[in-house]
Amino acid sequence: MTRSKAAFYDKCRIVGTSFEGYKRGVSSSGRALRDDFLQDHRQLIKGLSEILKSLRGNDVPRAMALADGLDRAIGAHIELEEQEFYPLLKERLGSEFVTQLYEEHAAGKEAIATLLAHRGRENELKARADLTENLERMLEHALSCGSLLSHLDREDEERIAALHDRLRVLRAENKRWTECGKK
Repeated sequence: MTRSKAAFYDKCRIVGTSFEGYKRGVSSSGRALRDDFLQDHRQLIKGLSEILKSLRGNDVPRAMALADGLDRAIGAHIELEEQEFYPLLKERLGSEFVTQLYEEHAAGKEAIATLLAHRGRENELKARADLTENLERMLEHALSCGSLLSHLDREDEERIAALHDRLRVLRAENKRWTECGKK
């Protein structure tokens, strides 16, 4: 890990709080949104880890199937972060910090899209170092930055409820991660 990347993740850990700390003194809407976000991060971490494990074991068809499932499962979360949460963080933490968050999402999205685009041509992916590098970058993001949810504590109940409603709407739309950012 480069020095700047290590400093970035140190900042993630400093500005965040423990996940258990969210449970105390937070409204029921706030808890529900955080619980959903944390569950999404767990799913993202598990999915990325399993995809990497499959690629390292040269089980590309399994990695592709896992990528398809993760693409379907996490799209709403990614879309909400990029449309609503990251702009809020930009005001508080600065554009350089948030730009890196967007770049990590883009790296993960690119890796998932690459896996999905190569169905039927699995042999082309066996030696793709950039693929695993992008997946590892997104995995580090998911592991380190879930704690940024503490910034929601500064939002009022109405805003938190609106964010949670938006997450539900996005989930009902079944948007894929690879479709995020497309109008």
